Amino acid sequence: WNQAMMFDVPENLNTDILKKSIEYLIDHHDALRLRFEKREGSWNAFVDEHAEVNAFTSIELTSSSSNEMESMVEAKSIELQTNLDLYKSGLFQTLFFKSVFGNQHKMLLIAHHLVVDNISWQILVSDIETIYGKLIRGEEIVLSPKTTSYYKWGNQLVEFSNSGEFDDE
Repeated sequence: WNQAMMFDVPENLNTDILKKSIEYLIDHHDALRLRFEKREGSWNAFVDEHAEVNAFTSIELTSSSSNEMESMVEAKSIELQTNLDLYKSGLFQTLFFKSVFGNQHKMLLIAHHLVVDNISWQILVSDIETIYGKLIRGEEIVLSPKTTSYYKWGNQLVEFSNSGEFDDE
């Protein structure tokens, strides 16, 4: 139940700045810090504080064989995707594959479908590009304002469902 996007990234990409960009992104978007608990037969969503979320892993690809590197990327990608845990924050993860032999680096973004959809991906990727660009140039990070927070959206859904307006649906 997750989605993933793989990107080829340039060799001169600054990994430390990328990690900071991902951290800023997660801090900005509450839904990326979600975790879920089942209590008394009902699932509940909770937004964790940013400090509790570790969402960036860098892996060096040390093989010179492109087949071996592809196998390593695939194995690590599958490992991370199968280990997403609803009970813990970290339903949004970044894997950065650094090629030590000058091949193009790769970045894999993985997110549980509970925290992203197709529209969300467009926003998140654009925000990562914006944040990275601002950090690399030493500029203030300004993202588009949030339209509706995840918390407010969830409360509005509860209000709508309790209003009786949708009882026939």
